[in-house]
Amino acid sequence: NVSWGGKPISIAGKAYATGFGTPAAVRGGGSLVFCKVPEGATHFAAMVGVDDSSPIRDASVRFAVHVDDVRQAETRPLAFGEAQLLVVPLAPGAKQVKLFTTGERPVHASWGGAGFVLGK
Repeated sequence: NVSWGGKPISIAGKAYATGFGTPAAVRGGGSLVFCKVPEGATHFAAMVGVDDSSPIRDASVRFAVHVDDVRQAETRPLAFGEAQLLVVPLAPGAKQVKLFTTGERPVHASWGGAGFVLGK
């Protein structure tokens, strides 16, 4: 529940009590987070963007969500001060979500409020 720099998560001036931060590394690298889909989950959701605490503010970050190795969502490159809500539906029986961040420079990328929505 902190940014990559160890500070509270904040994207485009809005603070998030939960979520996580990663570095957005360069040249085909990037960050990859694996999440096991909990039983009964219907969606994965997060507000994404360059964290307000990032020391590098003149670079963009792209965020992508894959479900069971199929890309389900991808942002355009987001600049400092921009945020985008990602809400990804999950098919019944989905097993794994992979979260990718890539960028042109190693900025602090954050997934604010990231988590799974459980059905009834």
